[in-house]
Amino acid sequence: MPLLSLTALSHGQTTPERSLAGFVEAWNRKDLPAAARFIYGADPKADFSAFNKLTASQPWPILHVSNVKATVNRGTASLTYSVKVEIPGGPPAQNEVATARIFEGKWLLIPLQATGKPSKFLPGVAFMVAHPGHRVGSDSTSALIEVKQLALGALLLANDSNSVFALSDANATSKLRPYLKNPALWTAPGDPKGTQSFHLNPAVAGKSMSSIPIPARTVLLYDGKNGQLRFRWNGRAAVAFVDGHAKLVTREEAARLRWKP
Repeated sequence: MPLLSLTALSHGQTTPERSLAGFVEAWNRKDLPAAARFIYGADPKADFSAFNKLTASQPWPILHVSNVKATVNRGTASLTYSVKVEIPGGPPAQNEVATARIFEGKWLLIPLQATGKPSKFLPGVAFMVAHPGHRVGSDSTSALIEVKQLALGALLLANDSNSVFALSDANATSKLRPYLKNPALWTAPGDPKGTQSFHLNPAVAGKSMSSIPIPARTVLLYDGKNGQLRFRWNGRAAVAFVDGHAKLVTREEAARLRWKP
């Protein structure tokens, strides 16, 4: 396949290939809010001012993507492609694999895997768009990625269960296993292997998504236990919300969280 025809493919998110093309096109024209619309968990209204330093100090890296192939299994797609980064002295084209998942009828790219290690360029770029200002590879960022991916699994389960969170804190690890590639997601950086660091808010168990009035403020999963957050990431705690976004919250912000739908 020749270089991805962005103009032809970027008018929607009806296929994994279209979402990949739309993201690349938006990135190449430096439209980060538009790029965020193709990334799971990214906020088009986020503060992208951290990228100003990048654009001022060095040429913007233009992405050239070719040989795109998607293998779809239920609501998940594995995208293989070749990517070349157009920057002075940039690396040669390399083959990569990215993941896309369908959510609310749209294919969204998954930014970076939970290790937080930028082994793939395009998922790493997607991570920067989804988490402007966060440093790749830090423990706090890894915890944020993990709880967000757990939330994605819970949302996919709900999509397969008539929009109901058909799980409890006691069975969450087994219920989400089919939707998660890595069971180690449940263990936060620094915790002993096999520890369940993240827990489900029991108040959302068995609830339909439509019955939760303020999903962006209602806790879905959190770092802690028995409703007690652990503020161990520079005084912040990792929390994922019913709408799928995740955040490191301060104690002051935690006081305003909704636990009961």
